[in-house]
Amino acid sequence: MKDGYLLNLLGSTYNRQQYHRFSNNTHKKLIEQHDNYNVYRLGNMILGLNDKRCNLSCYVNFQKCYNPIIGHHIKQVIIWSLGDSLYELDFDKHILFDYLLPTYGSILMDNNPHFDMERLWKHIFYNTVEMPNVFVYYIVGNELKNYSPCNDDINFEKMILSNKRLPELPPKQQRVKL
Repeated sequence: MKDGYLLNLLGSTYNRQQYHRFSNNTHKKLIEQHDNYNVYRLGNMILGLNDKRCNLSCYVNFQKCYNPIIGHHIKQVIIWSLGDSLYELDFDKHILFDYLLPTYGSILMDNNPHFDMERLWKHIFYNTVEMPNVFVYYIVGNELKNYSPCNDDINFEKMILSNKRLPELPPKQQRVKL
């Protein structure tokens, strides 16, 4: 997904086109309902469709993956929200912690920031450190390290949010690429 797509969603004409495209799709499955606001799953996307305003209010895109160390997980989650309501402002945390993490177990994010994703991910990870049964890791080179809130200036290649404790990485010659 390109940054341009997410930036274009801010424009009212393009956003309405996407709203109509997604609202007319018969393959979407309803996840939850709110006043004039419904959340759907469509393939590897989660969509917030605001029927009152006829717009796409929230958007999440992810890829399902498997790795012997992490297990089943999703990666490179893209989250976008208009932020017009309190629910939309908390949409990222709600979808990550109440839907994606329980469903897929782990979320991997490459340090390939786009559309302010690095700020969003760091905010999410800083808030997870005190959460029970949520483990935060970062990868530098071939080392998997536990995340510490004491180190605000982490230069990471990848970050992992998991609902399970991950094993130590095997010796260098047996490592599996994360």
